[in-house]
Amino acid sequence: MIMLVGQLGGQASGIAVTLYTFILFIGATLGPIIAVSLLKTGSYLLTFESLALLLGIGLLVSLAIRPEKV
Repeated sequence: MIMLVGQLGGQASGIAVTLYTFILFIGATLGPIIAVSLLKTGSYLLTFESLALLLGIGLLVSLAIRPEKV
């Protein structure tokens, strides 16, 4: 993943990798907090549907990324 981000970043590959890492760690920090907050609503179905929706969106976005041919 980091190689793909660096490749898509072109001349600004260092900044692209830094931004990718920052977003990755924000997600790793906020993910469990949001999951626990959703579980406290009492609806496991809502929690799992919300998380599945986020994973589905991530899958669609990742499929839309096309690396440059060198």
